[in-house]
Order: sequence, then structure tokens, then C-alpha cells
Amino acid sequence: MNTTPSANAAPAAASKEKRMPQLDALRAFAVMGVMWFHWVPEYQFGLPWASGVSLFFVLSGFLITGILFEARSRTDSRWWSLRQFYARRIIRIWPIFYLTIGVGVLLNVHHVRDVWGWHAAYLTNFLTALKHYRAGPFQHFWSLAVEEQFYICWPLIMLFIPRKRILPFIVLTIIASPIFRIYMVLQHPEIVFWHMLPFSCLDMLGIGALLAYFAHFETVSTAAADRTVAIFGWVGIPLSILIGGYRVLRHGELPLVVDALRSFAISLCFAWLVYNAAKGFRGPLGRLLENKWLAAIGKISYGLYVYHLFVPVMVDYVFAHTSLPEKYASHPVILRVLMYAIITWIIAGLSWVIIERPVNSLKRFFPYARKINKAAAPMAPQPAVDAV
Repeated sequence: MNTTPSANAAPAAASKEKRMPQLDALRAFAVMGVMWFHWVPEYQFGLPWASGVSLFFVLSGFLITGILFEARSRTDSRWWSLRQFYARRIIRIWPIFYLTIGVGVLLNVHHVRDVWGWHAAYLTNFLTALKHYRAGPFQHFWSLAVEEQFYICWPLIMLFIPRKRILPFIVLTIIASPIFRIYMVLQHPEIVFWHMLPFSCLDMLGIGALLAYFAHFETVSTAAADRTVAIFGWVGIPLSILIGGYRVLRHGELPLVVDALRSFAISLCFAWLVYNAAKGFRGPLGRLLENKWLAAIGKISYGLYVYHLFVPVMVDYVFAHTSLPEKYASHPVILRVLMYAIITWIIAGLSWVIIERPVNSLKRFFPYARKINKAAAPMAPQPAVDAV
């Protein structure tokens, strides 16, 4: 499979000096796919738009694990690195997440006052999977909950596990996750939303972590990493197409075991994509992934993701209290989506400028490297790429 990357070396790790601008475009495509899936579920055209969440998981596994590997090598105290990591994640993730919950509670959006504690504790995935609770405009918080659960547990393992056990552990998580999904569909069919449980997502996060391992440790040669990722592509892409085609023929229905394996196949595709985008595609694909508009969307993708399901609620409320509801309902789908997209982009852009970027500047107080000798030279450079 000829990917035509811009360099023969393995992708620079997430926390190295080299930036990986094409990853922002992948974020943009991921969030746009999820928004389309939620906004117009009746127009999916047989394509896996919701798999944007899987792409986010692979990206998170790659970037977070890369940051942890680099932090592990930069300081004499792994507990220091752990504290810095948690502080930086809180600075990046919590502000607009809890702001959104707070506004939702104030307005009692979708009766959120009854369950706000689940959302605030990053347990939306368990609320939905175990209690079959329909969270309305908060439903996408399940993936944010999975991410936060990953952020809490994964650093404890990646920072403190012996180096020789890192690769076997990552491989174990990748293998165990599809097995867990198959077990759930066979033994617990009453849990409809098993895919929201954290163990169901570990293969996606783990495959991203495996890419970070390839980038950071010399025990895997560049040639071996390239071959492994090429195999991911050769297996994942045709398998995903076959499963997707079968799903279309069955009008969206898949045997439960096949459905449990589908996200693994898609994860292999995204691993190939992320690995080569980190190296840098050339040609038309490279130019597309370095498009400045896609990069701008990718930069504010977290805000777009957090806010996107609240915009239809807001728009519907406004139209329901005006004299134009019939005209609104009769609008072509593309105009409705365009309206949602513009409003969401404005809100997310303002959120980035007013809240997220200023708060992110606080990360300078929590560097991953510290001065061993207080009179020594400046600290080592900080990560050029963050996870969100």
C-alpha cells in the first residue's frame, strides 16, 4: 500500500518538536462526521459517519501515550510527570465541559437536573449503557467520559510499568477489547449500548498507543513499524468495506458478533491514516490535510464536539416560539445542516477565543520537564502537539 509519506522515518512522537499539522485536519473530519450523524440521521448514505468517534479515540491514544512516553524520559520523578499531566488535562478539558453542564442544569435542558451528577462525574457512558437512559443533547458525553476514564487510568500504567512490559500490555488491551465486546453481545444482550463501556473502546485507544510506541522506542525499527501499519491498512480497509457493504444490504442490521468486530476493523484503518498523517502525506491528500480551513476546524474541534448537539435544541426552541416553524420544518436538509454548522462554529470559535485559549495559557505553570538544578539552563522544550 503506497502511502507516499513525506519522510521515511517513523512519525515524530506527540511531544517532540516536530508539529503534525495534518492531524488537525483528521480532527476536523472526525467532528464533522459525528455532527452529520447526529444532525441528519435519516441521511447517512450507508457511510459510517459516527466512526469519527473512533478516529478521536485513535488520535487520543497516539497523542496521550506519546506525551506520557516523552514525560517519562524528561524528569527524575514520574509522580511529578503524573501530576503535571493531570493538571494539564484539567486545564484543557474541564472548563467548557462543566460550563456546558452548568448552563444545562440552570435551564434544565432535557431534565438534566435529575442526572447531572452522572455527567459531572464523567459517567455518562455508564448511565446510558447500564440504565438505558436517553441523555438527549448530552448523549455524546459518553465518549468524553470514556476519554476521561482513559486519562485517569492510562498514565498510571504508562508512567510506572517497566519498559519491557509496555508493548505486551498495549497489545493485550488491543486484543482484549474485541473479546470483551463479543462477550457482551453473547452473554449480556440486554446491555444495548455496550459499545459505550470503557473496555469496549480500548482497542481504538490501544492501537493509537501502539503507534506512539513505534515512534518513541528504538526496539521497533522504522521498517518494522511501516510494515505493521501497512498490514493494518491492508486488513482494516477491505474488511471495513465488506462489513459496511453487508450492513447496507441488510438495511443497517448486522449480526451482533460482526458488529462487535466492526469497530476493530475501522480502528485498523484509522491507525494507518493517523500514522501516515503524522509522518505527512504528500500530493493531493497532503495538501488537503494541510488546508488552513480544516486546520482551523480541527483546532476548535473539542468545542464543536461539546456544543454541537445543543444547537438543534436551541434552534428548535427559537422556531417553536416564533411564527416560522412550518417554514423551518420545510427547509431542505442541506440548509438546516448549514444553519446548525454556522451557529455551532460561531459558538465554538467564541469559546476558543474567550475561554479555552486563555485558560490553556495556564499550562505554562505545569511543564512536563523541571529544572533539577535551579540555576541550570532553561527547561527542555514542551510538547508541540497536545491531545485536544
